[in-house]
Amino acid sequence: NPNLSYTSKFILQIRQGAINTYEKYGVLPSITMSQAIEESGWGRSALATLANNLFGIKADPSWTGKVVYMQTGENFSDVITAGFRAYDSWADSIEDHGKFIAENPRYAQHGFFTATDYKGQALALQNAGYATLADANGNKIYAKHLCNIIESYKLHAYDPK
Repeated sequence: NPNLSYTSKFILQIRQGAINTYEKYGVLPSITMSQAIEESGWGRSALATLANNLFGIKADPSWTGKVVYMQTGENFSDVITAGFRAYDSWADSIEDHGKFIAENPRYAQHGFFTATDYKGQALALQNAGYATLADANGNKIYAKHLCNIIESYKLHAYDPK
């Protein structure tokens, strides 16, 4: 639909994959979608366009798929070249994101799967160290950021009631 905004189109493109990974892994659709928006700049980041990686997931030693090497910022001003997971499609990236959270014990240990809503899952992601987003005073703001995206675009409408 040419009348849809870019943001609406992106949400429509990732919605079903997000619902599927909720059913398979327990990651709320609003969380998957808000992370895809945040981590890929609405699917426009270099990582999303070159490697279909919507979530910035690095290629750790357990990864056996394709890898793309890109520069990334770590710890404020450090820039390093890192290997990131590369996918054939956004759908594959979304599937792997759900699997990644389900298979990494640190997310369960921080209460991700016992959280009852997107606010709880967002906080668990932050506490488990998914991202290091912080404000000028060093306060962690990743969870707040995800919740703002979810609320702004009403992504919680896709979560189970």
